[in-house]
Amino acid sequence: MCLMLYLATTGDQPYVESDLLNVEDVEPKRLAVRRWLTLPVVRFVGAHTGCSCGFRSITATEPVEYDERMFYEDERTAATARASLAALLAMARSFAERDGEIELLAVWDGDEAEPPLGTIDKGVEELRPDTWFFIERFLYRVTAAVG
Repeated sequence: MCLMLYLATTGDQPYVESDLLNVEDVEPKRLAVRRWLTLPVVRFVGAHTGCSCGFRSITATEPVEYDERMFYEDERTAATARASLAALLAMARSFAERDGEIELLAVWDGDEAEPPLGTIDKGVEELRPDTWFFIERFLYRVTAAVG
């Protein structure tokens, strides 16, 4: 079973296929995820792993702050994982700055119809690869800085 990350924006999201990041249409069997996202353009985003398991995530019932002891990263794969996450966050930042807001939702494959456990609001300045991780089944609303 794989983690699936969905990204919703107001404006278009180009398709991407690279060693670090893949952006593609949501498969028909996973379209139930759209009911939880309020922005019109929704895509699946895969990490260097193909699925979204390559992005750091945890299971929790409430928001949790980052702690440097949360994740063990094997030195052989850590650089690729960090680069993949950095590519995702750079793309997310550019969409949030362009549109004013984006939404991200990471759920396990097959759980797309399950409602989010809550919403976590973040600013684009918090899209930092050194501390970013997803809490599974929480909807992230990322907004651009005002000003």
